[in-house]
Amino acid sequence: MHDASGSGEDYYVVRESVKTVHATGSYYDAQILKVHLNKDGTYHVEESCHSEKKFEGDSKGFEGAVSLRGKDGVLYILGLCEGNYCSETHGKEVGNGRVVVMAREDKPDAPGGCQWKTARLTLTP
Repeated sequence: MHDASGSGEDYYVVRESVKTVHATGSYYDAQILKVHLNKDGTYHVEESCHSEKKFEGDSKGFEGAVSLRGKDGVLYILGLCEGNYCSETHGKEVGNGRVVVMAREDKPDAPGGCQWKTARLTLTP
């Protein structure tokens, strides 16, 4: 994703569903990387934050995402869940798609010191 509404230099990459090992155990979530694209065609990761949204396993996560900036000036990422209900178990039940709207927050005890917190969970037709 490209955040054209910010500095114009901000790009984000979403890793669909990643196993995260934390002090409280392990789980699957999405990893959202803020990357800087260099003029020579290389890039470097500026920040890596995980999503608050957890998934059942490594085969269902965010299938796609887009960013937008709200009237409040906050950058939101909208993550489209792969599988209905954002679920592996119920993923084939038609008509229950989900979009997770997330905003970044500092969180010192999270991997990377930050997380993309769920602001809203919406249903798709």
